[in-house]
Amino acid sequence: MLDRINILKIIKDHLGTLRSLNQSSNRIYWKDFLLFFIFPVIVSTLLVWKGYSFKEQLGNLIAAISIFGGFLFTTFCTRLLVNTFASIPLWVDILFFISFIIYLVMALSHFYESSWKRALLKGTFISLSFLFLFLPLTIAGIVLVSFLLY
Repeated sequence: MLDRINILKIIKDHLGTLRSLNQSSNRIYWKDFLLFFIFPVIVSTLLVWKGYSFKEQLGNLIAAISIFGGFLFTTFCTRLLVNTFASIPLWVDILFFISFIIYLVMALSHFYESSWKRALLKGTFISLSFLFLFLPLTIAGIVLVSFLLY
């Protein structure tokens, strides 16, 4: 089965995409290389070296991301609905986005009965994971729907 998947071609195409993002030259920007190659290798190596496994917490992680995603979706839809009738000031938007972080950190701290620092670290990890996983899917869905409705 693995002979059908050419991993080197996937890596080569990924590098080609990173090269095409840099309009001034045909080189990969060092921050992109650091974010998409070096950082995941370092984090994966540390997790394997420490023997950490997500097996015990996988169900909780999926449930937390689902509940948090539903909370985000409901709140963003409410915000968009209110914004169609009245203009929302910038400070309200900033307060709105900070409330997600506060809510997530409080929920993680109470659920896992951990310190605020550890909950903040977990919340940051979950938020970034949610951002990198679901934001491209959301953008693709919006583009697809707008294309179909055009």
